[in-house]
Amino acid sequence: MNQNVLVIWLDNKIDENSADCRSTITQLRCIVNTINIYIDSDQCVDFPTDNYREKVCLIISDTLCQKVVTLIHDVRQLYTILIFSENKTGHEQWAKDWFKIIGVFTYISLICEAFKQPIQQCE
Repeated sequence: MNQNVLVIWLDNKIDENSADCRSTITQLRCIVNTINIYIDSDQCVDFPTDNYREKVCLIISDTLCQKVVTLIHDVRQLYTILIFSENKTGHEQWAKDWFKIIGVFTYISLICEAFKQPIQQCE
């Protein structure tokens, strides 16, 4: 488990009390120690700029991704971005223009698998 990487999960429709959300957090905690969940994009964008020591990986829902990526992509502490979306093909084309986006994923298990390499590189 990596303690030098923080995961930010931004989703304006997230319900932290749902079984699905708790399951997702459990899966992510097998990889990283700290997960911060945001429903407000402004708070999410402020977090990496205030956090100077750790590298930040961002999971972002499809409804917020284009707006937030343009605001946060150049933040030095932000290491990688993963888009969580049911509409994978709808986001893949524009995501190619942003080098920190490593992919568009439809399942959390795929996100967890995709996280392994960037997190190892952060160590």
